[in-house]
Amino acid sequence: MQATISADETNVFPRFLDLAYPNIDRGTGVWLETTDGHRILDACSGGAMVACLGHGVTEIADAAAAQAEQIAYFYNHHFTSLPQEMLADRVIGVVPEMARIKFASGGSEANETAVRLARTYHVDRGQRDRWRIISPAQAYHGSTLGTLALSGRRRSLQDPYVDYLPAYLHIPPSTPRFDPTGEAALEELDKALKEAGPETVSAFFCEPVSAAALPGYSPPDRFWHGLAERREKYGFVVCFDEIVTGIGRVGSWLAAHQLPIEPNRTSSRSARVLGPATRRWPQCCAASTFTTRWPKAPRSSTSATPGTGRPCPAQSDWPCSTTSCGTNWWIACTIAARGCVIRSPGR
Repeated sequence: MQATISADETNVFPRFLDLAYPNIDRGTGVWLETTDGHRILDACSGGAMVACLGHGVTEIADAAAAQAEQIAYFYNHHFTSLPQEMLADRVIGVVPEMARIKFASGGSEANETAVRLARTYHVDRGQRDRWRIISPAQAYHGSTLGTLALSGRRRSLQDPYVDYLPAYLHIPPSTPRFDPTGEAALEELDKALKEAGPETVSAFFCEPVSAAALPGYSPPDRFWHGLAERREKYGFVVCFDEIVTGIGRVGSWLAAHQLPIEPNRTSSRSARVLGPATRRWPQCCAASTFTTRWPKAPRSSTSATPGTGRPCPAQSDWPCSTTSCGTNWWIACTIAARGCVIRSPGR
């Protein structure tokens, strides 16, 4: 069997047409093995940090096989299952400030769903003019057209798709070198709000700690305080993209727990390796999206669940619909239902 496969030798549409791809046969722990026996260190956990639990984990394979014998697939819009319900309960147990959870297939879908959820929230409150998003320019939120628009990286990401993207606005990051206090970024945020018209802004969308686009960056506290003040004044929501930082990667369940602001909605990836191979996070979906409480907008007992027109089942003072994302969410539900132990950060 070939050790590498080039673009002219495959029916697969590869990302790079001039690259001969190593042909992977198996994986064990942090190692990948090619068909000719070479071992490759999977230092990025599957590229986008998806395989954080390592390769060849028998507990995952056994749980998936056992679940597949019962049912392998159903349409999630029409049905639920005990594994899914148990996983949602366990996640809420470690992030109790969240309201609900919805599983999806990956980070891009989670973030795009968050944009839709923010829009639905405003529409259900009678504010149909709110659709625009403001976000830091130096960021990455996904590869779909909806999430590409959240980044301001025109040359490296958005060309040649600019004509398809919504007209969102972007502000520069408040880096220690150019804006150590955060005031300059807040001034740019005020300019963006004025340019858009604050009554048209649906959300501010950002990474609490940046990943690939600006590694390890997080704005100073003054920016977060100023953002919270403007949210209260103008009525937009704050969405955190924690696809990289969520579920323990920064030492707390969410990076938001270490910041002086509570987001209205967070998207996050599960399945984190803490260090030694024996210390693994048990939620094995690649990403999960959590939604926190929204700005104060009391709902009556006859109010509708966003986007459905049906009475809110919880009869609470907060919107009930939430979103979440997670590759292999079905396996995640299976693992959760079959008794993995959750370890809190730092233990």
